[in-house]
Amino acid sequence: MLGDAVSSRARAVVRSVTPIRRSQADVAIIAVAVIALLGWSGLQVVAQSASGREVVVARVVGEIDPAVSQYVERVVTASEARGAEALVILLDTPGGLDVSMREIVQRLLGAPLPVIVMVGPSGARAASAGTFIVLAADVAVMAPGTTMGAAHPVAVEGGMVVPIDPVMMEKVTNDAVGYIRGLAIQRGRNAEWAERAVRESVVVGSSDALRTGVVEAVASDLDDALNQLDGRRVSGPWGDRPLRTRGAVIVEISPSLAELILAIVAQP
Repeated sequence: MLGDAVSSRARAVVRSVTPIRRSQADVAIIAVAVIALLGWSGLQVVAQSASGREVVVARVVGEIDPAVSQYVERVVTASEARGAEALVILLDTPGGLDVSMREIVQRLLGAPLPVIVMVGPSGARAASAGTFIVLAADVAVMAPGTTMGAAHPVAVEGGMVVPIDPVMMEKVTNDAVGYIRGLAIQRGRNAEWAERAVRESVVVGSSDALRTGVVEAVASDLDDALNQLDGRRVSGPWGDRPLRTRGAVIVEISPSLAELILAIVAQP
C-alpha cells in the first residue's frame, strides 16, 4: 500500500476493472435515485432466535475507500451499542486505498467486541487491502472457492496506475511488509505467508489458507461459520471469553444513504 509518502494525489489501490470517470450528470442521476430511497432502512433483522443474543453483519463489497471506512466505523459503534455478541464483516474486495484500509484495521484492532471477517460468498476475494483487513480480524474465515493475497503496493493517480521511483517503491513495500507481518503476529497467524503476499503478490485459496494458518476456519456460509465458531475463545478489550454465536439473532446493517453517495463521489 502507498500512503501520502508518494504524493498528495497518489494513493494505493488495486483495481480489477478499467477506471472510469464519473461526470456531474452521473452523480445527479444517482442522487435522484438515492432520493427515491429515502424510506429505506439500513437495519434488517435477518434471523431471529429465542436466545436473544445478536450477531451484527456488515457486507463490504467493492473497493476499500473512505465510504467503506466510515461504514465500518459506524457498524462497530452500532454493534457495541446493541450489546452484540460479535460483528461479522462479509468481505469481497479487489483492494483499495491505503489510508482507508489502515483506518479500518485500526478500528478492528481496538473494537470493543469480537470481529469476525469472512471472505465470502464462494467466488469472493480479499485482495490487496482486503488481505490486511482479514488479518486484522479476531477470527478470520473463508468460504470455499475464495482467495486472498496479491497485496503488493501500486501507485494510482487520477484513477490510473502510474510508475514510481524504485527507491520509493522499496520504501513503501518494506513499510507494507512490516505492517502486515505485525498484524499476522498479533493475531497468531502465518507471518511468512503475509510477507510473501506483499513482496511476491502470492494468493492463497481457502483450503490452503486453513492448512497453513492464515485463517481459522473454512465455512460454506454465514450460518456454518457461526456454528463452527461457537465456543471458540477470543481475547480483546472485552476480556477473554468464548463466542456464543450458535443460534444468535442475525442483524444486518447496510451502508447508509450518505455512505452510498460518498462511495460514488469518491470514485475517480
